[in-house]
Amino acid sequence: MRRYTVQALAALAGVTPRTLRFYDRIGLLSPVERTKNGERRYGEAELLRLQHILFYRELEFPLSEIKRLLTHPSFDARASLVSQAELIRQKQARLRRLQQTIQRTIHAMDTHEPLDDKTLYAGLTDEQISSYKNEAKERWGHTDAYKQSQARVAAFTKRDWEQMQAETTANLHALVALQKEGVEATSPRAQQEIAKHFQGICRFYDCTPEIYHGLADMYLADDRFRAHYTQVDEALPEYLANGMHAYANTLGRTR
Repeated sequence: MRRYTVQALAALAGVTPRTLRFYDRIGLLSPVERTKNGERRYGEAELLRLQHILFYRELEFPLSEIKRLLTHPSFDARASLVSQAELIRQKQARLRRLQQTIQRTIHAMDTHEPLDDKTLYAGLTDEQISSYKNEAKERWGHTDAYKQSQARVAAFTKRDWEQMQAETTANLHALVALQKEGVEATSPRAQQEIAKHFQGICRFYDCTPEIYHGLADMYLADDRFRAHYTQVDEALPEYLANGMHAYANTLGRTR
């Protein structure tokens, strides 16, 4: 019977050897045997088990739950695959609805047609919608900035959004260029670009030095914001936050 090394199985399944070793450490996927020098070897049963794991991971099951399912006495491999196929079908249907929602939103922006909440969030689960709205309200709902932002966003036109998007993209790429050039985020050149970033925030609400400083902290602490900026450049979150801190401090001293 054929045996697979960590490297061979990793290449076959499209994962890293490190992932397989981690699965072994937590008891999720153990090798069928080890060689005298401790190298792991996997057989056909382990290949099938890894397939289950990867399908469940694609469906965003946590590893602890996957382990519980796979080690349950009543676990049935065929029934599991049937269940996974149905879950993937449901996910595909939801993604299609999300795609349709995006297209409707783009069309509404192009034609200036209003969108109600039901249309705007079609395809998202009720839990996701409530989570997004409640988080924003819980964090900022009591503030004047939140109320200003809600009012101003409602009045934005398609041209407003396009202009802001273009300006934001140019601003972030200019900051990346400065960072790669070795220009400190606190330098006058970088602070000129940070000032543009600040003015962009002020289009939504009257941003104070304290709020701007807090935003910089949030860009670093919240993985969602960090991920947004790392899509532009890996070093951008720290560079932007450093510049924002300096700019906020300067504003605080001059006001």
